[in-house]
Amino acid sequence: MSLWRATSFRAATAYTAALALAVAVVLGLLYQRLEQRLLAMQDGTIWREAANFSRVYEQEGAQKLAALVSIKSDLNQGFVVRLSTSLGVYLAGNLPDFPSPETTERAQDGWFYVTTPDAQIRARVLRLDTDLVVLLGQDMRDTQEFLDTMVRFFALALLGLTIFGLAGGALLARRNLARVAAINQDLQPLMRGQFSSRLSVDASGDEWALMTSHINTMLGRIESLMAESKQVSDNLAHDLRAPLTRLKARLEALLEQSEDAARDQLADALEDVDGLLHSFTALLALSRLESGAATLTRQPLDVADLLTNLHDLFEAVFADKQMRLELDIAAVTGFQGDEPLLVQAVANLLENALTHASVPDSQVTLALRQTDTDILISLTDGGAGIPAEKYAEVQKRFVRLEESRSGDGTGLGLSLVAAICRQHGGALELSAARPGLKATLRLPKRA
Repeated sequence: MSLWRATSFRAATAYTAALALAVAVVLGLLYQRLEQRLLAMQDGTIWREAANFSRVYEQEGAQKLAALVSIKSDLNQGFVVRLSTSLGVYLAGNLPDFPSPETTERAQDGWFYVTTPDAQIRARVLRLDTDLVVLLGQDMRDTQEFLDTMVRFFALALLGLTIFGLAGGALLARRNLARVAAINQDLQPLMRGQFSSRLSVDASGDEWALMTSHINTMLGRIESLMAESKQVSDNLAHDLRAPLTRLKARLEALLEQSEDAARDQLADALEDVDGLLHSFTALLALSRLESGAATLTRQPLDVADLLTNLHDLFEAVFADKQMRLELDIAAVTGFQGDEPLLVQAVANLLENALTHASVPDSQVTLALRQTDTDILISLTDGGAGIPAEKYAEVQKRFVRLEESRSGDGTGLGLSLVAAICRQHGGALELSAARPGLKATLRLPKRA
């Protein structure tokens, strides 16, 4: 499972994004407030100097003011002052040339910005007298550099917060994914039908431990219910098999003693009893496979020899129904499986073909192929086939298509074959043969 698909990681990402947005808003407001405060401090300094210049001019005259302007312009680094006449004639200060319109940008409340090769000045002009004007300003480079440093600091803080949040989310998500993987691993035996298995519960006491504890309780209840259901079905099958077997024996004895008129009826009755016994046997086998009670005995098998024997056994039966059973096998190596179960699975497919695909002069092909990891045992008939949307349904217990309900069969054949495939770790695959149906047992060479 990818990290992005983990709910915990997506939740951590969303939380980190929301937190980063909130912090960005707070830092933006802080930056705005800091900028306003620095400007207010600079403006306060300029207004104090302006008041001082005005007082000196009123008390001591223009010459003292010019001397004070020269001293201030030399001592206060970053402070810009220019004393001039109303016509712009320079009298004193550290700004010899009055700013031109090209280098001046108007701001609010009488302030303006002046750009020179050496400075970025925020200033304003004050009239001290009819023919005396002073320009006061502050070089904004240090202030702007400080603000730029704060912006970089804020950006790094946001980046660190985002990285920390995503790293924490990834760590939490990987921890949760590890717990999910451990649960999935514990569930594998249950998926194979071993309902006595349980999930491992750690001693942390967290929500995962509580959940796995509840799942174990649920699994215990499911195991109990399935055991009860299996016991009921097994008891029912065993209880019915015994009287049916005795009934079959009595019917066979009567068949030998009866007259010709009753022999046909007794033969039909025996055939029905054989069908019932076959159904109960298949039902018991299917129940054992699906409940995990049946033990799979893996051993090296010569699958080609197994299919050849089945072909020789069923060839005459197919010939009696005017059908041809062909064998198409390739060499298979390295396969391990349960021989009795595989014989039963292939025999069920052959019997299904005889029952539901009995078309005169049709061909049924029993084939064997292999891939790097699997072997493929397939049976292709020439019957009417099965609609593709019914492939999954016909592999369930007692499912029979409407057109086959009037004929023989119990609906257990394909479900038993599918259960045997699952017991081997494989699957039963159905596909159209046009005409007919192709049933393929896909079995891994090793578990």
